[in-house]
Amino acid sequence: MTTERIVRIVAGFFIVLSLALGVRGSPLFVSTAFLWFTAFVGANLFQSGFTRFCPLELVLRKVGVPGAAAPTAGRRAGLEGTAMESMLAREMDDVASMQGTMGGRMMSGGGCR
Repeated sequence: MTTERIVRIVAGFFIVLSLALGVRGSPLFVSTAFLWFTAFVGANLFQSGFTRFCPLELVLRKVGVPGAAAPTAGRRAGLEGTAMESMLAREMDDVASMQGTMGGRMMSGGGCR
């Protein structure tokens, strides 16, 4: 399991637990103060989406849990192992080589003026 999945599981568990302990209608109700913990977890998830800083992820990496690998274009689209994935990979290679060629023209003074 990767750090990303563990963070999502722990955050979801903490939100459900703190709601169960903080909502008056719950059979596990203790105090409405537990709703502050729900807000803390939500705010931390929100900020980590922008900053990529997550305290739990830092701890998990220190204990040796592997991080998530960067997905390829085919995996992002759910096309792993298909002809479509290989076509997307070729297209991405073509775009990268075109960008390299265009960058060389721009550096040498060629291209549009």
